[in-house]
Amino acid sequence: MKRMLSIFMLLTLLFLPVVSAMPVASAATCSTTITSFTVSGNANRVGFHAVVNGPVDKVIFNVYSGTTKVLTTSAYCPHCRLDGICNRSGVLKPGTYKVTATAITGTCKTSITKTLVVTTTRAYLK
Repeated sequence: MKRMLSIFMLLTLLFLPVVSAMPVASAATCSTTITSFTVSGNANRVGFHAVVNGPVDKVIFNVYSGTTKVLTTSAYCPHCRLDGICNRSGVLKPGTYKVTATAITGTCKTSITKTLVVTTTRAYLK
């Protein structure tokens, strides 16, 4: 038992410098962009649509009324991760909101923010 613990500690000490020297992705190396961001629907169901160019793990859609977050929904399906076509939906009351689409790949985050208007008959971006 002591021998196994000693071997484990030795291997940990040997590989610690290798792990700590690995490069970390930064915003300068981020190649993910949101090329299109649209909405559809009405107050019964608002659809959020983002087209992402580059690698993506998921896209998060956040909707704010003033400074209060009123809706968060994430797209991480194969269409989003593989094709870059990310769609989600949610229910909102009629009004004016700020909506942010954030594409996430590892530590890289790319966002776009727009004004969303929701009526009983339609939803659109200003």
